Amino acid sequence: MKEEIKIIGKNNKKEPKIIVIDNNSLVNFFNYYFFDRDYDNEVYEKLRNFFLYKIKSKEIIIIDKVFQEFTVIKNRKEIKDLRKYIKPFVVKTVNLINDVQSIRDNNYKPENERYYRDGSGQIDYNLIDRVLERYLDRHADLYLVAYCRTHSDSILVTYESFRNDNKLIEKLPTICIKEKIEFIDLPNSLFNYYKDELNFNLN
Repeated sequence: MKEEIKIIGKNNKKEPKIIVIDNNSLVNFFNYYFFDRDYDNEVYEKLRNFFLYKIKSKEIIIIDKVFQEFTVIKNRKEIKDLRKYIKPFVVKTVNLINDVQSIRDNNYKPENERYYRDGSGQIDYNLIDRVLERYLDRHADLYLVAYCRTHSDSILVTYESFRNDNKLIEKLPTICIKEKIEFIDLPNSLFNYYKDELNFNLN
């Protein structure tokens, strides 16, 4: 069975949404959609081109903090190629620092301080401070929330689960629910949200 995908027209929704994508979804694009290896990557290439077109047209947003995380991956050619393409379209979020700090503080989980201990078994508050600081200068999650909070027409695409992993800050989907931010996973972002623009023929 061979699959063919066609891109048809523009998005005809009356109120089109902006898709804001997290780093894990960006990385896993290749895992989700590289399903046509036996057919010379025909479907994958068309989906990839569609994805890149949406980034270029600013219908899919890549914020700077996501791009920063994305650049950490060095040994995969397809990611290197994608990084080179999307770099000119990255959206800066330096203006969101105060919002991010507020979101961080409002979603702090003091009950998880017990997982951050020093060599003597005491809670290491210096380590906790360093971890919390990373949410302001390294991690993208809270910047994604802040961006979506200031853009009511946005949908956040995230690969993150609700699973408790002992972090000091709530998981991204939990924060989205609290902030009333719409969120979906990566397959839905193309095959469901963009269903009016993507047409599959299965033979």
